[in-house]
Amino acid sequence: MVGGLLPAGTTLPPAPHLLVVLLAIGAVVAALRRRRPRVTARRVLALAPWMALGSAA
Repeated sequence: MVGGLLPAGTTLPPAPHLLVVLLAIGAVVAALRRRRPRVTARRVLALAPWMALGSAA
């Protein structure tokens, strides 16, 4: 079904868990679109360590 989309050996979680995760992601995206938080220099600098750690992993 998703053979071309995912690397070999990747498994999907059980359907109920996957549904909850997808619904949570959808709720976060909807909330961010509705609220439209401002992207300030302070917020960008606050995320910099997380981006650096993520790129090192």
